[in-house]
Amino acid sequence: MASGTDLRAPRGAWVMELADLPPELMPFAARLRHLDCVIEREILRLRARYQLSLDEFRGLYVSDEQVDRLVDGPVSDGSDGERVAGDRMDVLHIARLTRQARLLHATAAGIEDRLAMLAVRCSLSPVECDLVFLALAPELEPKYEILYAYLNDDVARKWPTLHLAQRLLDERAATANRVRQALSPAGTLLRERLVILGDAGNRLRGGGHQGFALAPPAVQFLLDLPPGSAILANCAVRGTAAQPSETVPVVEALAARLRRLPAVLAQPAPPLLVFAGEPGSGKGEAVHALASDIGLPVVTLDLAAIGADEAVATFDALALELKLWPALPRIVGADCLHDAEGHANTAAGPFLRWLRAWQRPAVLDIPRGFAWRRLLPELRGIEFDFDGGGYAHRSALWRTLPAEHGIALDGADAALLAGRFDFSAGQIGAALADAATLAQLEGDGVPVTFAHILRGARAGADQHLGALATKVVRGQGWDDLVLTPGTRGRVTEFTVAIRQRHVVFAEWGFGARLGHSGSLVALFAGASGTGKTMTAGVIAAELDIDLYKVDLSGLVSKYIGETEKNLDRVFDVARKANAMLFFDEADALFGKRSEVKDAHDRYANIETAYLLQKLEEHPGVVILATNVKRNIDEAFSRRLQYVIEFPLPEVRERERLWRGMFPAAAPVRDDVDFAFLARQFPLAGGHIRNVALDAAFLAAQADDAIDMRQIVQALARQYAKQGKIPSPGEFGPYYPLVAVREAR
Repeated sequence: MASGTDLRAPRGAWVMELADLPPELMPFAARLRHLDCVIEREILRLRARYQLSLDEFRGLYVSDEQVDRLVDGPVSDGSDGERVAGDRMDVLHIARLTRQARLLHATAAGIEDRLAMLAVRCSLSPVECDLVFLALAPELEPKYEILYAYLNDDVARKWPTLHLAQRLLDERAATANRVRQALSPAGTLLRERLVILGDAGNRLRGGGHQGFALAPPAVQFLLDLPPGSAILANCAVRGTAAQPSETVPVVEALAARLRRLPAVLAQPAPPLLVFAGEPGSGKGEAVHALASDIGLPVVTLDLAAIGADEAVATFDALALELKLWPALPRIVGADCLHDAEGHANTAAGPFLRWLRAWQRPAVLDIPRGFAWRRLLPELRGIEFDFDGGGYAHRSALWRTLPAEHGIALDGADAALLAGRFDFSAGQIGAALADAATLAQLEGDGVPVTFAHILRGARAGADQHLGALATKVVRGQGWDDLVLTPGTRGRVTEFTVAIRQRHVVFAEWGFGARLGHSGSLVALFAGASGTGKTMTAGVIAAELDIDLYKVDLSGLVSKYIGETEKNLDRVFDVARKANAMLFFDEADALFGKRSEVKDAHDRYANIETAYLLQKLEEHPGVVILATNVKRNIDEAFSRRLQYVIEFPLPEVRERERLWRGMFPAAAPVRDDVDFAFLARQFPLAGGHIRNVALDAAFLAAQADDAIDMRQIVQALARQYAKQGKIPSPGEFGPYYPLVAVREAR
């Protein structure tokens, strides 16, 4: 044995040893001294019973001399000349170590260190605290791995085991089950996942030889390290942002409710807070303001970033991290827990189990219209609508936010932008930032103008609907629009109504009085080619808003429920972009409901009813176009603010159409008789356009100018497409030109 301090006498050397501890270990000085005492006592016990000293291969490679050095002095080997009765002296030494260990244990229990904090947060008993420190010791000082291996009689088992814990904690028969109960699945250590049993290689034995170790988050907490788990790195982000509650960009009624939340959350088992709204609507600011008020950081949990195979481990790790480092969870991505057909995925179950067990404040951040109660039917929750500000709130934001970005914007322009774009505070801020960038690209010192802001806002509002709708880009204006006086007057009224709808519904209070969403729905009825689509484009261009033409072939699906989902998407994009929706040949979807003869008829009627609901809820402009007005369902007719007839053009309008159809750059001969064409052929504008284009191609093919001959031949083709035969009575003196084409 190595020589050193006599363990049978009180050792003042311990004072020096504790003083020499590194600063990070000083909070655990008393606990480390206690652990050294009980380890030394256990070594003496085993050697006194000849279980260690006679075994030259104890632990295969851990020698007695190495152990003696680690406990800072040799354990008596019987060579001391003063020893009269070795066994009796060992017993006295063991008793002295036991008394010293008890005093140190009592001292350690009274110290407010990280382990004491852990005990409070996880409601740990004294024996559970002792087990935690046994597992922590190798993290503090590597020598304990060797000592544990020595006492376990296995160099590979460098961790505490159930049997070793019982021996070190000096359990008697009456209390022999304390350690076993503390390490049982029902115990706090395993239930809270502070301790893990076994290792990745499954080398730890079962039963009393079962090893245990601290979970990494517990080690981080006890060592006063910041939280950080590999499995949470991609899905949980912890952050602290000082956000005064008065700076949250929401309407005052909602702000008042949010300010009262700290008192609500102080009650036991508070309700789940559901913040519903679009990105940039103030939800993030509200979460951070609430967290500041209750003195917690925020952990944003993105459910979409959790792998299907990692869901259970992820929520186990989250539960422990939030237990050790309290925070306000902000849950996003809840819509990914169900597939397109509404079936829950593998992450839904672990998430719901964690949320049900969570008895503290939490915020569920969802998009507008998400059916969260279907996802969480058993949980008590309170929903807060962050999209409820309306025109008045948007107008106030457009008046205040530009100044914060150093941009001058007058009240009239702010009101115009508020009426045109259904933007949240975040979207307005993004549009202003884009406007500043656009101005900077034009040159140094270029001020931000209303035109820059408008371009930035339109870029932020632009949405893509794939095969469901097409963004219509047209260059025609009012001068290109040829309508009868009555139709033109109604179109002008409709355009003014769109421009002023926020004044009527919001400022004058008609929306609140009538329970109206602020929508305007018009029916354009008339034969094909009478200018319905062109008129919608001219209105959109006049108001400088986007126009989406809905493709009914992509919208209507044979699969149950898909049509409703497509409708949701179309109306949602139109609302965000403040765009006009144009349903061409709308009677295919808005037509009269049929008598229910089978399941297909029943579901078709359900789609129609759902469409009625969306029209009532949508706060924007919708134009329905039909060739036959009587085909539109009466229920839709009651919801139409404007019904505008598009009759076939009269002679005067037709002549304007004929003359205006040929661009100034097109070579047109003087022999073209526009008056004759308008008088003889009662065509709609769309048909006239087709004839003019066909004549232009005929002239280009002949490398000639456009004359009456090509136009007559193009008219004959148009008649053929309609199943008509050109007659001398209609074509008059130009009928021979038809025969010339046919002869060719």
